Amino acid sequence: MRLGSPRSIACDECREDVTAFADATSERWFQRTWQNKLAGGFTHSAGLSGDKQGTLIYMATLAAQHGIIWVGINDLTDPTTGINRLGSYMGVMGQSDLDFSGKPATLHAGDRLSAVRYGQRLAQFAKM
Repeated sequence: MRLGSPRSIACDECREDVTAFADATSERWFQRTWQNKLAGGFTHSAGLSGDKQGTLIYMATLAAQHGIIWVGINDLTDPTTGINRLGSYMGVMGQSDLDFSGKPATLHAGDRLSAVRYGQRLAQFAKM
C-alpha cells in the first residue's frame, strides 16, 4: 500500500480527501483487513518544511492503527545526487519551488530519485 498526499495550507480539499479516506477505513480497521500488510508514504509541497513530516506521521499512525507494517526510507542524505535531500526517514518528501505563472511544477531530480528508490525498497519488502 502506498499513501501519498500533497501538503498545502491552501489545499483544504487535499486534507479533506486524506481524512475522508481514513474515516472510510473504519470497517477495515474493525475486521483487521490490512493487518500485516506493508505501507509507505510520500508527500510534496512548495515549502522546504511545509509540514510534510506531520503528514507522514498522520499516515504512519493510520497504518499502525490498522496493524500495517510501515516501511521507512533507508537512504542517507546525499548532496551529490539529491537523494533524500530533505532528510526524511518516515517517507519520501518532495519540494518544488512556488510558481504562480501557471506552469507545471518541476520535480527536483533528487526527489524523483528518492521516490524511485523508495518504491524499490517497498517492493523488496513485499517479496520477503
